[in-house]
Amino acid sequence: EYIPGVNILKYLSYEGTNTISLRGAASRENLIQIDGIDIYDSFTGTTDLNTIDIANIKRIEIVKGGLSSIYGENASSGVVNIITGSDKMNILKANFYYGSNNVQRISLVSNNRIFDINYTLSGIEEKSPGYMENSSYLKRSGYIKINFKNPYMESTISGYYFKRNKDIPMNQFGLSPDAHQYDENFHIGLNENIDTGFIKGKVMTYYKSADLKYVDTSWGINDRHIKKEIKTRVMGIYNENKSISLITGYEYYKKDIKSTKTKSESLYNNATFSNISIILFNA
Repeated sequence: EYIPGVNILKYLSYEGTNTISLRGAASRENLIQIDGIDIYDSFTGTTDLNTIDIANIKRIEIVKGGLSSIYGENASSGVVNIITGSDKMNILKANFYYGSNNVQRISLVSNNRIFDINYTLSGIEEKSPGYMENSSYLKRSGYIKINFKNPYMESTISGYYFKRNKDIPMNQFGLSPDAHQYDENFHIGLNENIDTGFIKGKVMTYYKSADLKYVDTSWGINDRHIKKEIKTRVMGIYNENKSISLITGYEYYKKDIKSTKTKSESLYNNATFSNISIILFNA
């Protein structure tokens, strides 16, 4: 289904980088989330869609428009939130796929409820020998989500792991028969939604790490980039008769980077934010 203003940008072919563009903006200007947890790459500011586990997607929420005052600097063109799970309870569901270039994919999914706790578990493995010399890849990922709620609060805890080994058949100079890339990503997060009836509150916090390695023995390249991030966002929302809306909150962010191409560094930032909307006239 085509959605106006939403475009998928594909760089290179066959397991190349795929990103989302909202309203014609650069992909680094929109925020991608899984179950409310930010998953963008802190080096590039974008999200490679190939790193997302597609085995257990329930729905995708898209909000177009400038939302930086609420979600931060990566949401200037909008937010895409991928919700996992299923309306149907499945103790275990298996999917198998075979396609061109000997692409093989197997996924296992479990969506169930124990007492008052809903959980989602999924794992996927995909591999292919490639379509030309030095174009094979193997990627594995796993995801877990635990959700529980009462009349005043809903809590979601989630964790994600992704590992990929892929060959790079070409670079800007031509064929690259000895180029390889290795990715390993991990994140764990907490998302809280509180509704007292008078005011609504949201708390989002996560820790994530990523390890990217690129090796090309023909050119003597052996680069590695490691990053670790912590972010916490606390937000309060007040609405009065649908005519006045007040949003205020606080955000803390810390990032540690180690790279063979640049010096190691630690960056942190914290900020408060407020946004008020008033409807003066109704049609």
